[in-house]
Amino acid sequence: MSDQEMDARFDKLATIIKSDITALRSEVSGFKSEIKAEISEVESGIRSEMSTFRSEIRSEIKAEGEITRRHFDVVVTEVRLMAARLPA
Repeated sequence: MSDQEMDARFDKLATIIKSDITALRSEVSGFKSEIKAEISEVESGIRSEMSTFRSEIRSEIKAEGEITRRHFDVVVTEVRLMAARLPA
């Protein structure tokens, strides 16, 4: 095999490798886009769940606060009634 034939084979091989690398880069780019879209979708779902969770916790805290306040009001009323019954 002559040097020219060998150079031609190497040039052909280099062209094939460059073409394959370009194709692989394109595929990787597509995968990256798909992965980014999925991550974005998951992040959005997590944010939505967290927002719902925060709302539920706030509602529960508010409800507990209202119940505690009513209990406190009942106790204060009873203490006042008991104090009113005590001899002066």
